[in-house]
Amino acid sequence: MAWLNGTGAAVESGALVIAGDLAGVASTRISAGSPGTLKTEGVYGLPKVPAQAIGQGTRVFVEEGLVTINPIAKDDETANVPVGVAWAAAAAGVGSVHVKLNV
Repeated sequence: MAWLNGTGAAVESGALVIAGDLAGVASTRISAGSPGTLKTEGVYGLPKVPAQAIGQGTRVFVEEGLVTINPIAKDDETANVPVGVAWAAAAAGVGSVHVKLNV
């Protein structure tokens, strides 16, 4: 999907990006203010909250740039954006999880 980087900072290739209600992964590095492409389908290794264990098939969300199992933000009780489901389990202490996007 085409996306205009309005974040004010460059987005690195492979980074998780939330565009409205869709999760995407940057196809290439996208400079601030520039257009780029987000992959919105498929399975990608994404950074997660290291303290959390995530089971295979668990619905996951994003909070502060990290994949989490928490649907509600810890600081302000607003909803975290859904990202997809864990494609494989990831133990506590591990820094990433494979996620199938937008399912």
